[in-house]
Amino acid sequence: MDIKEVDILGDQINHYWYYSSKAKMNRIIFLTKENFLILFIFLVVILFRCPLLLQNDTFYTIKVGEHIINHGLTTKDAFTFHEGINYTSPHWFYDIVIYLIFSIGGFFSVYLSTIIFSLILVSCLYFGFLKLYGHRFVSFFVVCVIIFMIDQGLTARAQLITYILFVLEALILEFSRRKKINNLFLTSSLMAISIAIVNVHCATWVVFFILFMPYFAEHVLSYFCSSTDDDKDSVKIKKLTACKNENIKVLFFVFMVCILTGFISPTGMLPYTYLYDTYQSQTVNFISEHLPLVPFAFPRFLFFISSILTLLIFTRLKISVSQLLMFLGLTLMALMSVRQTMLLFLISGFLLCDLLTRFFMANNPQRIEFYNSNIFTLKGTIVTLLFMALVSYNGISNNLKNPSFDHVYPVEAVEYLTKHVNNKDQLRVFAMYDDGSYLLFKGFKVFIDSRADLYTLPFNKTKDYFNEYSEFVNLSKNISSFIDEYQLTHLIIRNKSLPINTQLTLNAHLKEVYKDDVFTVYQVI
Repeated sequence: MDIKEVDILGDQINHYWYYSSKAKMNRIIFLTKENFLILFIFLVVILFRCPLLLQNDTFYTIKVGEHIINHGLTTKDAFTFHEGINYTSPHWFYDIVIYLIFSIGGFFSVYLSTIIFSLILVSCLYFGFLKLYGHRFVSFFVVCVIIFMIDQGLTARAQLITYILFVLEALILEFSRRKKINNLFLTSSLMAISIAIVNVHCATWVVFFILFMPYFAEHVLSYFCSSTDDDKDSVKIKKLTACKNENIKVLFFVFMVCILTGFISPTGMLPYTYLYDTYQSQTVNFISEHLPLVPFAFPRFLFFISSILTLLIFTRLKISVSQLLMFLGLTLMALMSVRQTMLLFLISGFLLCDLLTRFFMANNPQRIEFYNSNIFTLKGTIVTLLFMALVSYNGISNNLKNPSFDHVYPVEAVEYLTKHVNNKDQLRVFAMYDDGSYLLFKGFKVFIDSRADLYTLPFNKTKDYFNEYSEFVNLSKNISSFIDEYQLTHLIIRNKSLPINTQLTLNAHLKEVYKDDVFTVYQVI
């Protein structure tokens, strides 16, 4: 519990029901039947919401991990037929882990690992909320909301691991704002998280430092405000409070030291240059997850933002400067790039849980205790799961309708090429951006795949193949000249790519050799 509460109430604090129950909750936070039921509910909800269909990134991740194990971490790409282009995987450690998981049980083991990592993520959120805010039902409710918000991010990608690491970082930073923490623990834990992010997915490493900023700003602001009461450590301005952070010197030290942890990686300067090089390329203008968010086209974003704003505007609840800045900063990041919405839902979930806990405890604590007593029982669990199944109907039906990826990726088209060609190495196959990773996984050299950074000039230092690809599929380049320049032997095109498909069909140098409901294979003649 907060030091300020102890200072105000003194020895009488144990006579207050709320604080005594909160202390009891802190002591029994893990070892309860209710918590095991809650984890079971989380597991089932994740199974409802997590798609069986793998994202295209998973295919190249497995293959790159295999290559690193067999040949080490190289600086030249081995999977494209473009010669001598530079590439170092920004998530090399995750690639290895996923390949090892895949080697145990194939795609099922990859899917199972995604479920496990997702459960770890929501468990960290739940027990963190429970420890910070002290109420089981509200913590459970907010985590369920977050699962529905982030289900699109529960996939076999390196981002899922970094979400876990960022949640742990946010927990540590929030605890450090509330009370004095052992310096050794604070330093070692945050440095370990920084090193892990650098090696698991260095593209997201900058977020590690961004999460520090609201806490630094709140501490600095507390010095420039004058308090009207005797509490010199907490300054209140209408609905905002600015508190001095007892751990601020250690946090600043850790912040500065962690800048150097980018060197604790075999990828060289990549952690320091990746983000800059990404925004120097054109991929951020074409890839959907890098594009700016259109709020009215993203109902989850509107629901989440409006929920927090409603609690802030129409209640008397106060929030800290760090909470406000974190919320505003993550909202801005989400508006700038769709992929950051997941981070907004996860980290601003702390603010939502805090607001809801204080709102219900101030207005209707008996109702919350009723939920605590009835939901986390066997009957309550069954009713909850039935409700979750009902609201997850679309996700469940999609998993039942699409148990495999045969009609999403060019599985049968690749099988055709495999049967009719003796030597894959002699082929130079052009496939669409989303399909190249599957060809790569099946042992074909590719023109492009979903490792977008590899094909841009800032990264490979050779040529902007991503721009070449974009011009070709948008018919800005002559088809015959493009085929001759890259000595293509086959093209695998999605049937829905109507403009390019029409032109390929009319081209005298191409012959349609295979076609199914989704893909067409052209052979250069």
